[in-house]
Amino acid sequence: MVGGVGVLVEDMTNVIYVVRSSPHVRTNNVSRKRGHIMATRKIPNTDKLPAISVRQPYTSMIMFMLKDIEFRSWNSKYRGPMLIHASNSLPADHIARVEYDIGCSQGNLEMYFKGCYVGIADIIDVIVYNEEDKELELKREFAFLIGNVVPFEDVIPGKGAANLFYPTDEDWKKLKPTVDKALATLKKMNEENAEV
Repeated sequence: MVGGVGVLVEDMTNVIYVVRSSPHVRTNNVSRKRGHIMATRKIPNTDKLPAISVRQPYTSMIMFMLKDIEFRSWNSKYRGPMLIHASNSLPADHIARVEYDIGCSQGNLEMYFKGCYVGIADIIDVIVYNEEDKELELKREFAFLIGNVVPFEDVIPGKGAANLFYPTDEDWKKLKPTVDKALATLKKMNEENAEV
């Protein structure tokens, strides 16, 4: 949980998700109502959920709620449920950084699922770092804040892509029944969180 007070938001796809207030969030895609940040969301002309590809072990850390921020060099106006894809890519510099940062060896990294969809996560906002944040020494300027997550019971093989992407039609046919079930679970979780 990212913190702050929960607000229920129901979007045009009838998915309710919780948006929390945060004093340091600077985004262009929010409306303020009673002191809370309410994310707005553009609905594309598709029934597909957007996806983001994340390298292991960070994909699994998101699904186990050990990581609630995902840094990127690009921004997105999208807020709401998003598919999490485990990237196939494990370049040498990534392996070295992961081993140094969190002590996960190359042998351990190779045991993680890759090249598949692992669940959905609520993207509740994006923090935009600016010049005054230089002391953080971040190479990536945008922090995607992750709310509730719903891991799939079984991973679903599929193709990833750079940036925010939509699954191929072939992948979406495999994903749709599992996504519908996960969205229902996410809706229930967010309703329960808003009551607290």
